[in-house]
Amino acid sequence: MQEIVQRMLEVEREASSRIAAAEAAAAKRLEDARSEADHLLNQARQETAAEARELVAAAREEAGQERSERVREAMQDLEDRLKTLQDKRESVVQRMVDVLFQGEQ
Repeated sequence: MQEIVQRMLEVEREASSRIAAAEAAAAKRLEDARSEADHLLNQARQETAAEARELVAAAREEAGQERSERVREAMQDLEDRLKTLQDKRESVVQRMVDVLFQGEQ
């Protein structure tokens, strides 16, 4: 009978040891999974931040190009208006000269 009790105690110790080992292995796997999840989350954050910076840079570049194009168009419009005004002024001056010379003759 003592052998049976002894064997039962041995089986219980072995079972407890296996349970403890299994719990330790599960805790290790859980910690590894958490660590990997944190790593992946940080990596995703960094990639997202980099993509956002690239998008902002591209948007700034596009806005700069659009602004430059608008400035160029505005300058061209001003130059066209100045040319038109200059042509009108020359026409008025020419008419005045014609009137003045015709009046003297």
